[in-house]
Amino acid sequence: MSVIDKISGLRQFHSVDLAKMKQSHSSLDKKDLNVNEKLEVMALKQMDRSVRRHEQTHMRTAQNLSVGTPTFEYAIGPDGKKYAIGGEVNVNFSIVDEDPRATVEKALRIQRTALAPSDPSPKDFQSANEARIMENKARRKLAREELKELDDNTDENISKTMPKDLLINKLPYQFEADLDSILDLFG
Repeated sequence: MSVIDKISGLRQFHSVDLAKMKQSHSSLDKKDLNVNEKLEVMALKQMDRSVRRHEQTHMRTAQNLSVGTPTFEYAIGPDGKKYAIGGEVNVNFSIVDEDPRATVEKALRIQRTALAPSDPSPKDFQSANEARIMENKARRKLAREELKELDDNTDENISKTMPKDLLINKLPYQFEADLDSILDLFG
């Protein structure tokens, strides 16, 4: 399989217009390359620009979530030069310890980062889905904390307003729900 075949396969993710390149192939004036090689170099150049633009969009959106700089997968063209044909931006997916609200915000930012390019790849969709799972887990944890706080406040309010003789025996209908099983119904 030639590099041009690989590029044609990736075209759907990086907007390579091969017909447009065929029309403008005269811009390569290397005498040692034949017409097909010149077209391949032009396709590689366009793919390189598209891949770099795609990864830069991720970097701009990620801001402090990214770990390092983009990494690229390269192909060597018939002219002997390296061209980016794929790339990746590493993003920090760790949860924010003991702060589910911050984790929800972080997960939403990761989703926006993954889907920021106009042509998200399957890996971008996978990353967005992983961030959505992270968000849902953090929302469940947040809901558990809020329900526990509400339950604690309710117990405290009952203690303040109930006659002492009822408190000794407790109410016959003490609310003791398994929060995890309730929350699992919704998440």
